[in-house]
Amino acid sequence: MIVSLNDLKEVVRQIYDERDAEIKAMADNQHDNELLSADYTASILGVKKNSLWRWSKSGYITPVKIGRKCYYKKADIDKIQGNK
Repeated sequence: MIVSLNDLKEVVRQIYDERDAEIKAMADNQHDNELLSADYTASILGVKKNSLWRWSKSGYITPVKIGRKCYYKKADIDKIQGNK
């Protein structure tokens, strides 16, 4: 299979457009849904990151994936802390 330079450029443009759309969506919802990194979320909850992974698999908490990274909504963390 031969890939032309124009095909590669189009793929890169699509990737950047998707990333920009994700960033814009985050900015639009920033005031309503502050996102926290997995490390910070784990430290707030007093658990390890693998616990967050298990919780996401069981549906206890839902991460927001941006690229390969997972973030957690502050509102969800507040709910979990209220349940402790």
